Amino acid sequence: MHKAFELTKIVRAPIEVVYAVAAEVEKYPQFIAHIVVVQVIDKTGNEQRIKMVVRNGPVKQTVVSTAAYQKYKEISFRQLDGPFRDMHGEWLFAPVEGGTKVIFRTEVEIDGYFAARIIIPTLQQQSKRFLQVFVERVESIASGL
Repeated sequence: MHKAFELTKIVRAPIEVVYAVAAEVEKYPQFIAHIVVVQVIDKTGNEQRIKMVVRNGPVKQTVVSTAAYQKYKEISFRQLDGPFRDMHGEWLFAPVEGGTKVIFRTEVEIDGYFAARIIIPTLQQQSKRFLQVFVERVESIASGL
């Protein structure tokens, strides 16, 4: 089963701060509860290979992905190894009056109709919570500038 979804938020912070927090994946476990560990495996130019351990209740899963960075514009990602047949997406950033518009897009392909009916809503809820916590973190940092 294939599912795509998109979340949009206006963040009250300069694009430089918003992008920096999104790009510092190693710090995600400090403020995102379901992300246990993030390790940058290697970097080449504007791309990274990342290993992330995520927790959903008592279950931990490891995801290896690539991320490509276009400073202050976009971060795209694609799962290389993990629980989904395919998962990819992007963060998009644009300056707007009073802050930065952030768009978080994800597409996921999951084997099995019944598994997908359970996993996709959970993934959507986690993504909403992730983006909300991200916004709170960025605005907290920006208010201290």
